[in-house]
Amino acid sequence: MWATVDAPWLCGLGPEKFATSAAAARGFNASAVLSSHLPPAGAVLDGLLRHLDAARSAAPFVGPDQAALERMMAAA
Repeated sequence: MWATVDAPWLCGLGPEKFATSAAAARGFNASAVLSSHLPPAGAVLDGLLRHLDAARSAAPFVGPDQAALERMMAAA
């Protein structure tokens, strides 16, 4: 679920474009893949790409609207 929140653009990415991008990432044969907010990925790149592909095909996350957010904050 977190990937649908963290990367909502994934659900708009078609399977062909994702496969092309994933193949390009694999083609670098990098020893590590660094992110600004995730742990380094190296040997786990295939697993990471599988999770991203699953998020791509998952239902998009829909957060609370303003009124619901205000109710949650008032109840806290």
